[in-house]
Amino acid sequence: MRLFWCLPLADACTTIVFDDRALNKEATVTSEGGKTIPIRTSIDVLSSLMNQGEISRVELFDQLTKIRRAGYLLIPLSKDELSYYLDSTSLTNDGALKETTELKTVREYILSIKMSHWLQVPLESNWLDGLVDNLILAKRSLWEEGCDLDLVKAQSAWIWALIDPITWRHFYKDVEIRSFRRGWEIAVVCRFCEHLPNVPEQIEAEYNSWVESTILGYLREGHPDLFRDFVESYKSHISTVLSELNTGISDEKSAQ
Repeated sequence: MRLFWCLPLADACTTIVFDDRALNKEATVTSEGGKTIPIRTSIDVLSSLMNQGEISRVELFDQLTKIRRAGYLLIPLSKDELSYYLDSTSLTNDGALKETTELKTVREYILSIKMSHWLQVPLESNWLDGLVDNLILAKRSLWEEGCDLDLVKAQSAWIWALIDPITWRHFYKDVEIRSFRRGWEIAVVCRFCEHLPNVPEQIEAEYNSWVESTILGYLREGHPDLFRDFVESYKSHISTVLSELNTGISDEKSAQ
């Protein structure tokens, strides 16, 4: 990649920091002298400072909050950062989640992206996929032995509101990618609703009941077409698993 305005200085640099999404999508820049220089962002610099012990994890999260408030686009949200904010939440008198300032910033930041047309799919779909992955990981970590079930259900509902694939579908409006939208929506629902590994039976039962009433109930009533396709996808998956198990059993018997 060539950027004429920075090339005269590039030979003297070991790294160039760009916070412009049109530029930092590239991995490197080539100087006038032919030197290849890596491109980094402010997020990379902050993460490096934390890894070197120059700033703490909490200080990193504080800076990320400030960056989101400043309006920087597509700032990643890690599972650890979200879990840290959720640990400080509580319930209001009517059972709703009482957000911290940082958690409110995250919600409003993601909402601002949803309400815009800034996200370019599929070019920047890796940001959306990473967001969904880390939101789901944070949700899973909430459901553990000894947890406050009322609080965890409120926190999980808060996470679902950010993930809900219906609220992202307008980014898949172009004809050439519209065919991939339903598959992505089904995959997101499947991943969010998948069973929890290594949790007590009581927690798993509470979780399954919450998923059925809150998530599947929402889809069944409000988006029956997506619910139908989700159920068919799950049936197909179960059929495939059973077929593979039966094939494995048959092979074992044949080998005896």
